Amino acid sequence: MIIFSAMSKGAVLFFSMTGNNKRFASKASAEKKYDLIELFPGNFLRVFSIPFNSLARSAIKKLSLEKYSDIIIYSPVWAGKPSPAVTELIKSGKLKGKRLRINLTHMGGNDCTEKEVNLLVKSNSLRILSIKMTDLRKK
Repeated sequence: MIIFSAMSKGAVLFFSMTGNNKRFASKASAEKKYDLIELFPGNFLRVFSIPFNSLARSAIKKLSLEKYSDIIIYSPVWAGKPSPAVTELIKSGKLKGKRLRINLTHMGGNDCTEKEVNLLVKSNSLRILSIKMTDLRKK
């Protein structure tokens, strides 16, 4: 769902359950004058429901990113990986040919996350410009 449209060549996509990534994504969107797009509304009840991955997959299928060349993604780290919504987006093929910047927030214990993201991106033939890890305990 597009939250803010700047009619730009870039988009900031995010998944946020507690609001941290929405806050970071909103700030980046305003600074870059990129469209702000929520991948899939997150909340505790939805996240821990059985069909969460299929709901996220369905939301990603409806997402149209053709007009964007630059994509910035904000996601929390869950079990050493980006959230399921962002993982589904990376696997979807919708990011091919885009210039990607991935921003991941965590609360520690992310030792192999960057490696996991690089493998996920590489296995889907995507072009990544940067991966940034933000420890929320220090914010």
